[in-house]
Amino acid sequence: MDLEDQKGKEMEKQQERINKFMSLMTEASQATGITYAVEQGQALVVFDLVKNEPVELEIGREIVFKEAKIIGIHGRKMFETWTEMENLLASKKMQVEPVITHVMPLSRWQEGVELAKKGRACKVIYHPDEV
Repeated sequence: MDLEDQKGKEMEKQQERINKFMSLMTEASQATGITYAVEQGQALVVFDLVKNEPVELEIGREIVFKEAKIIGIHGRKMFETWTEMENLLASKKMQVEPVITHVMPLSRWQEGVELAKKGRACKVIYHPDEV
């Protein structure tokens, strides 16, 4: 088995673990059609919408048959959730390491995007390039 096959198998294992525990999806990019990505029984949390444009949904297929929930967060509630998340991470009650598949310098952002598009990355963390 070559290195690429090994990496692919490890990615599959990670994705299985992620799918097992993933029940919430957040959206802040204002992407249209995001409900297609919602899995069975997931909640989609939408925040930071500044476009203020209509969004089309196929309610039956995208929400009802998936038994999905859509939750909107705005203003004060959004900041409250950031504090809650910071506390969860600091207390180690929530482990995010299993979903982080790549860490790379910001100058390689295009590579990270391509990995995600191809399904070879789950969460890519970028850090500033060395000066």
